[in-house]
Amino acid sequence: MIVFISTGAVACVSDSYDIWKCCEKIWGEELRDAVIKRGKNGGTLLIRPDSGDPPSVVLKVDRDTQKCAYKCSYAVINGEGVDVYKQPISDPSKTSKKGRLALHHVNGTYVTLEGGRSDPKL
Repeated sequence: MIVFISTGAVACVSDSYDIWKCCEKIWGEELRDAVIKRGKNGGTLLIRPDSGDPPSVVLKVDRDTQKCAYKCSYAVINGEGVDVYKQPISDPSKTSKKGRLALHHVNGTYVTLEGGRSDPKL
């Protein structure tokens, strides 16, 4: 019998022998429907390797791999608004949004609008 609470956060220490097989086969196939149901109920599943070399078995998920970071986009200096952004010459993919930003939900997806191009009603 499998008991799997469907809400809240749960952390599971997983397979001592093959963490990759455990994640792929057990969590990703055998328990997949339960994991998805848990996510739809606002639950979170955390899987922690039981052993192994951490740099080898733990994914190094960070703001670069997720393409997400909080950055300053607008400042007021001496009473005047100034757009703030970065545009690194060595990596154009890291160019940030500038100015006053607005987040909108449009056709089922989220869109960030720059530079005050927002409709305040939305």
